Amino acid sequence: MAEEENNNAEGEGGKKGGSKMMLIIIVVVVLLLGGGGAAFFLMGGEEENPDEQAPEEETEELLTAKMAPLVVNLAGGSNFIKLTLMLEYDAKLLPPELADTIIDESHASDFKLPPELFARRPMMRDAAIAVIAAKTTKELLTPDGKESLKEELIEALNEATAFDDAAILNVYFIDFIVQ
Repeated sequence: MAEEENNNAEGEGGKKGGSKMMLIIIVVVVLLLGGGGAAFFLMGGEEENPDEQAPEEETEELLTAKMAPLVVNLAGGSNFIKLTLMLEYDAKLLPPELADTIIDESHASDFKLPPELFARRPMMRDAAIAVIAAKTTKELLTPDGKESLKEELIEALNEATAFDDAAILNVYFIDFIVQ
């Protein structure tokens, strides 16, 4: 009987040692698989050959020109606005013969424009003044009113340039003071 108990104790001890060893092996395998998976994930998996990658789209070359400040009486009252606009334009949308020639009159009003666009400054200022003068103070003090003004200015300025394509893509307010 004593021998049976000894055999049972050894059997249980053997099972305990075997299960511990099995647990250690499983943990090591899981860690190795996890490490390999993490390395694969961090390395980016299969790399494409540079020749096989999709060609990157050409980035637009957008240029800006700061207009001289405008002071305009607003509709419906005795209020006025002082406004400085920054025009964003795409040189590629200008007539091809003008795209490479830039006039820099930065000492006057930070204009860096192709000659024909530079020559259209009076027409562009006139168009901007006409759009702004039609607005009321109430319209211009709301975010929607400012966004609407930007859209109308883009349209009016593009019409004033008289190019086939709309070269002016965006208008930014540098100064915006309503009084």
